[in-house]
Amino acid sequence: MAGYIGKIEPFDESVENWTSYVERLEEYFKVNKVDNNMKVSALLSLVGGKTYSLLRNLTLPDKPADKNFDDIVKLLKEHLSPKPSIIAERFRFHRRQQQEGESVNEYVAVLKKLAEHCEFGENLNDTLRDRLVCGLKNEQIQKQLLSKSTLTLPKATEIAVAMETASKDASELRHQQVSGVNKLFQKQKPFYRKEKPNPSTCYRCNNKGHAPAECYFIDTVCRKCGIKGHIQRACKSKIKKKSKPQKQKKHVRNVNQTGDSDTDSSNFEEGIEQLSLYTVKKNADAPILLQVKVNGKEIKMELDTGSAVSVMSQEKFHEIFGKRPLKPCKIKLRTYSGEKLKPLGVMDVTVEHNGQSALCQLYVVEKGTTNLFGRSWLKEIKIDWQNIKNIMHVSTVKTDGKMKVQSILRKYSTVFNDGIGKVEGIKATLHMRNDAKPMFCKARPVPYALKPKVEEEIKNLENMGILQKVETSEWATPIVAVPKKNGKVRICGDFKVTINPQLNVDQYPLPKIEDIFASLSGGQHFSKIDLRQAYLHMEMAEESKQFLTINTHKGLYRYNRLLYGVASAPPIWQRTMDQILQGIPGVQCILDDMIVTGHSESEHLENLENVLQRLQKFGLRANLEKCEFFKDSVQYCGHEVTKEGIWKTKDKIDAVLKTPAPENVTQLRSFLGLVNYYNRFLPNLASELKPLHKLLEKGQKWIWTEIQQTAFAKAKNLITSDTVLTHYDPNKELFLACDASPYGIGAVLSHRFDDDTERPIAYISKSLTKAERNYAQIDKEALSIYWAVKKFYPYLFGRKFTLITDHQPLTSIFHPSKSIPITSASRLQRYAVFLSGFTYDIMYRNTKKHTNADALSRSPIKSNDDKEEDAVDIFNVSQIENLPVTAKEISKETQRNATLSRVYQYAITGWNKPSDDTLMPFYTRRNEITIQNGCLMWGIRVIIPTKFQQKVLDTLHASHLGVVKMKGIARSYVWWPGIDKEIENITKSCDGCSKIQNNPSKVSLHPWEWPSSPWQRIHIDFAGPFLNQNFLIMVDAHSKWPEVFPMKKITTSTTIEILRTVFARNGIPEQIVSDNGPQFTSREFEKFTKLNGIKHFRSAPYHPATNGLAERFVQTFKRSMKSMKNEEMSLNKKIANFLLLYRNAPHSITNETPAKLFHGRNLRTCLDLIRPDTRKTVENKIMQSVFEKKGVIREFDKEDHVIVRDYRNHDKWINGQVKSKLGPLTYEVTTESGSVWKRHADQIRDSNAKQTCLNTDPELETVENENSENAQQSYAPQNESAEEPLTNEARRYPIRARKRTKRLIEEY
Repeated sequence: MAGYIGKIEPFDESVENWTSYVERLEEYFKVNKVDNNMKVSALLSLVGGKTYSLLRNLTLPDKPADKNFDDIVKLLKEHLSPKPSIIAERFRFHRRQQQEGESVNEYVAVLKKLAEHCEFGENLNDTLRDRLVCGLKNEQIQKQLLSKSTLTLPKATEIAVAMETASKDASELRHQQVSGVNKLFQKQKPFYRKEKPNPSTCYRCNNKGHAPAECYFIDTVCRKCGIKGHIQRACKSKIKKKSKPQKQKKHVRNVNQTGDSDTDSSNFEEGIEQLSLYTVKKNADAPILLQVKVNGKEIKMELDTGSAVSVMSQEKFHEIFGKRPLKPCKIKLRTYSGEKLKPLGVMDVTVEHNGQSALCQLYVVEKGTTNLFGRSWLKEIKIDWQNIKNIMHVSTVKTDGKMKVQSILRKYSTVFNDGIGKVEGIKATLHMRNDAKPMFCKARPVPYALKPKVEEEIKNLENMGILQKVETSEWATPIVAVPKKNGKVRICGDFKVTINPQLNVDQYPLPKIEDIFASLSGGQHFSKIDLRQAYLHMEMAEESKQFLTINTHKGLYRYNRLLYGVASAPPIWQRTMDQILQGIPGVQCILDDMIVTGHSESEHLENLENVLQRLQKFGLRANLEKCEFFKDSVQYCGHEVTKEGIWKTKDKIDAVLKTPAPENVTQLRSFLGLVNYYNRFLPNLASELKPLHKLLEKGQKWIWTEIQQTAFAKAKNLITSDTVLTHYDPNKELFLACDASPYGIGAVLSHRFDDDTERPIAYISKSLTKAERNYAQIDKEALSIYWAVKKFYPYLFGRKFTLITDHQPLTSIFHPSKSIPITSASRLQRYAVFLSGFTYDIMYRNTKKHTNADALSRSPIKSNDDKEEDAVDIFNVSQIENLPVTAKEISKETQRNATLSRVYQYAITGWNKPSDDTLMPFYTRRNEITIQNGCLMWGIRVIIPTKFQQKVLDTLHASHLGVVKMKGIARSYVWWPGIDKEIENITKSCDGCSKIQNNPSKVSLHPWEWPSSPWQRIHIDFAGPFLNQNFLIMVDAHSKWPEVFPMKKITTSTTIEILRTVFARNGIPEQIVSDNGPQFTSREFEKFTKLNGIKHFRSAPYHPATNGLAERFVQTFKRSMKSMKNEEMSLNKKIANFLLLYRNAPHSITNETPAKLFHGRNLRTCLDLIRPDTRKTVENKIMQSVFEKKGVIREFDKEDHVIVRDYRNHDKWINGQVKSKLGPLTYEVTTESGSVWKRHADQIRDSNAKQTCLNTDPELETVENENSENAQQSYAPQNESAEEPLTNEARRYPIRARKRTKRLIEEY
C-alpha cells in the first residue's frame, strides 16, 4: 500500500483481540483519510484470509461486502469477543493480588485490564484504588497508603511507584551483609545447585552487598535458560545457549521429577532440602497425603517436591469444582519420563492448611489419577516437615501386610479401571404380572437449555453400549434429566409410572445386619470395596430389554443394562453378588458395598485377593476412591466395626443429646413437643419438666437458670434412654418422620408396634448451611427427606418403609406411583429420582402431631461440614448467568417489587391462599417455585421482575425467530405471568416480523346451505391444462350431479356458450359459485348472469376452499383420467364412462346417487344386466299367453322360398328366400335383388299356396322395420284385404323418413 502512512497486518487472535485491532484500524483510516464508503473494502482487504473466511460464514447467505462497516465490526466482535459474565469478571478483579516480582505499574495495568468488563461505571477509579491498596504485596507501601485520609488512584499509584523505586535504589546503594535468616542458608545445600552459595554473593546477579529478594534483576529473564529471576552470568543451568533465544520465552517445568530445572526457589529452600533426605520415589513407599482446603473444599493431595507446580486432572477438577472457567497458560510441563504435557489451563485458588491461607495457582491437565501438591504451593504454605519426616519414617517400618495389599491391588488393577464393567455369564430377567398391560408414555418436553446436554449423554451411553436405538416398542418410559456437578446431566427413567406397578418383584432377601456382623467377629483388619455404578454392570436378558425402553425427544431408546429405579433391581443384584462371592470366607456384601476380613493378616489378604480375583473374573469395576484396605476399623451399615467388636455409631442419639439449650419460648415449646411425643413411655414426666413448663406460663419472664438447664439435660437423657429407644427389627414396620425449619432439618426413624405405639430407633438433625437457609420452604422439607433417607440408608434400602411429612405437596411430588412433575424444580426432580430406588409409602401428618421431627429441626446440632456445592445450584446459576441481567440485579429488584417480595416471603415461610389476584398465578405454582441466590425460580426458569421484563423480551426478540421459537427459548430460562401473550404482542408489533409471517391457522370452514331442489346452485371451475385439454366442470350443489366439457379455448364467450347449452337442457340456476378466473370476472360474464337472473358468488382470492365442491370434483376427475391413461379409447369415451358411473354412485354427503336426486331415477348401465329383470319375465309370460290364445304360429325354415312385403315401390310384395331366424317372429330374408331384409312373420308369406293363417288382431302385434331408411312400425293384417296399399289420405299418420339416431354411449 505505497503512499499510505503505517501498515496494518492481518488480524491474528493470538497477538491481539478484535477490539484492539479495530481501534488501530480506525486510527489507520483517520491518518490515511479513508472515505467512509471505502471502509468496508479496506477492512475486507486488510483482515486477512482467515478472518475473511470466518466473516463470510457469519454473513451467509449475504456477502460481507453487502454489509456496512459498523455491522461487520459488531458481528466479528460478538463472535470473537463475546461479552463475559459481569459476576465472574468482578470476582477475578477483586481476588487479583500483586504477584511476586510484579511492579506497581504492571499491577495497575493488569487491574485496569481486568476492570474492562466489570461495568464499574463512575466508581471505576475508586474501585481500582481500593484494589491497588488491598492487593499490594509490600506491607510498608500499603501502610503508607492507608495512612492517607484522602487518596485518589493517581495519587496512590504515584506514592506506590515512588516507594518501590526508592526501595530498589536503596538496596543498590547499601553494602550490608545478608540478614540472619539468609545466613542460615550457609549450612544448607540448596537442591537446585550443588555448591554452597557465597553468603555475600547474590545468586541472581553474582554481585555482593544485597539480598536476593532485593536484587535489581529479580524480574529479569535469563538469556541462557529462559527462566525469570536471574541473569546469564549467575545461571547455574547446564542448558546451552540456543541460536534463537527468542524462542525460549515459554517456561518448561518438570512434574514428578527432582532436579535443578526450577532455580527460582530460594524462598522455601529450608524445608525442601531437609525433605530431599526422605524422598518418596520408591514404589514400595506410600505417598505422603496432605489434607488441604482449596476454595473451601477439603481435598487430599500428594506431596510431591519433584513437581514444580500443583496439578489436578480434568476429571477430578470437574468433580470437585464443577465446570469452572480456566485461564489460559503458556507453560509446558514434563513428566518424570520426559513426556511433554500441555495444561488445559490454570485457576487461581485459595489454599488453606494448618491455619495458613494463600492465593495460589492450580494447573489442570487432561489425565491423571493423583492431585499433586507441588513446589509452587510450598512457597506460600509452610509444611510441618518434622511431622512429614515422622510419617515417612513410619512408612518405612510398616508391616508386610501393607506392602502385600499394594501388591494385590497392582495385580488386580483392572478392577479399579475407569468406566463400567459387565457381569460375565449372568443376565437379569424382569418378570411381569400375568395381567400386565404395556404402558407407552409420550416423551416429556426437554427445555432448550438441557437439550444439548441430554443429547450428549444419550450419545455417550450409546457409545458405551448401555443404550440402543429402537424404532418401535409397546413399552416406553419418560425420562428425567438431573443436572450433575460437572455441568452434564444424568438421564433417569421414571419407571414408577410404567413397569414398577406391574412387576413381580423378585423375592430375594437382603442379608440381615446381625448375620453380617456375626460373620465378621474375630476379624483383625478390615477392607471395604465399593462398586462403581453397580446396577449398570448387569446385562439384561433379551426378552426383558423391551421393558426398559425410554422415550426421549430424539426417539425411543432401549437400555441393555439394569437400572437404578427398577423395583426388581435390588434383589436381582443381591442374588448376583451372592453367586459371585459364593464360597469366599470372611466376606459380606449388601448390594454394592463389600466388607472383607480375616482372623489373621494372611487370611485377610488371602480373602481380599480372592474377592478381587472374582470381581476381575466377572468383569466388575470398583471405585478406588471409596475403597478402604487393611484398616483397623471401618464404618459399615451404620456401625463401627473393629477387632474388638461391633459398635453402634454414636450419632443416632447425638441429635438429641447435643441439642442446644432453647433461647426463646418457641424453641422450648418445640423441644417439649418432642418429649411429650413419647410421654407414654416416661412416667412422672410432668414433675421432671416442671421448671421448663414454668417458662411457658403467661406473663413469665424468660430466665434460663441452672434449674432449667438441669431439667433440660434430664429430659434429653430420658428420651434417649432404653425406656424410649428400641432396637432395629427388620420384621417390624418402619417409619421415617422428617421435618424442616428455617435453620435446621431433623428426622426420627421409628418402629410401630402391635399396640400402635411408635418407638424411636434413632434421631438425627443438622443445621442448614447458609445456602440451604435460602431455599424455599418446599425445598427445605424435601431436603430433610432426602438427607434422612441417605443417613438411614442401611436401614431403609431393600425394604419397605413409610415416609411421614407435614408438607402436603411433597406427598404428590414424591408419591411412589405418580410421575415426577415436569415443572417441578430441578432439585425436587433430583430428590425424586433418588427416592425412586427405594420401596416406600408417603403420608401427610399435621404439624401438631409431627412434634418429634419438628423439635429436632428447630433445635438442630451444628454441622461443621462444609456443604459441597449442589449440582442443581450450579445449574441454576448457569441459567441466571445466561440472562441479559445479573443475578444480583434480579435479586435486588425482586425484593423491591411489591408482588415478588411477597412471593419471596411466601416461598420462604410457606403459602396461604392470597386474596390479591396478582398473586394467584404464583399461588397456583407454589409447589414448583424455589429460590436460588435470592432469585425466584419456577422449575428451571427465573421469575423476572417487572423492571427487567422488557429487556428480556428485547433479547428474546433480537434475532426475530418468531413466536414459537421465542416461547421455546423463554421456557428454558425465564417466566412471569403473561409472558406468552407479551411475546405474541411484541412479534405482532414488529414490522419486520409481521411482513414475513406465515398464514394464520385455518379456521373451520362454514358450510354452504344445502339447496332444497336440484340445479338451484351450481359450482363451476376449470380443470387443466390436463391431457392437453382444459375442462369446464359443473357440479349441482343439491344432487352433486356433475357435467364435464372438454375445451380447447377457455374464453368467456366459449364458457357462456356451454353454459347456455346446459341451461337449455337443465334450466337456469339461481346461483353460480366460481373462483376468480378471468373468464368469470369479465364484464361479459357479469352481463350474462345478470340478464339470466343468476346471482354470482366468487371465492376469496387464493382460497380455493370456498369453492370446495368443484375443487374436490376436479381432483376426483383428474385422478380417474390419469388412471385410464393407458387404456385405448377416446377422451370423450373416457369422460362418458366416468360420468355414467359417477352419477350412479352414492355420494358420501347425501348417501344417494346424483342421478336419483337429479332425475328421480338411476341411469341404466351394463351392470343392470347382472340383476334379475322382473319386468322382462312378466312381459314374456304375457306374450306366451297371447300366443296360446291365438292358435298356431306361422313359422318358416331356412332357405324357404317366400314373398316379403316391400315398402319402397307400389308393388307390395317381392320374392325372397329365408336366410336366418333372428327371433320367434323375426327373420332375415334375401330378396331376389340380393338385398338382405329384416322382416316380421306378419310381413312374410309363403310363396306356395299352402299357408296357415292366424287369427291375428292387428292392434295387438307390432311389426318393426329396422332395415331401410324408409322402414316404419306397422300393423299388417293377415287377410287378403289388407294387402292393398294405403294412400296418404287413408293413413292416420303420414309416412315419415327417420334418420338413425346417433347414440353417445356405444358400450360400457
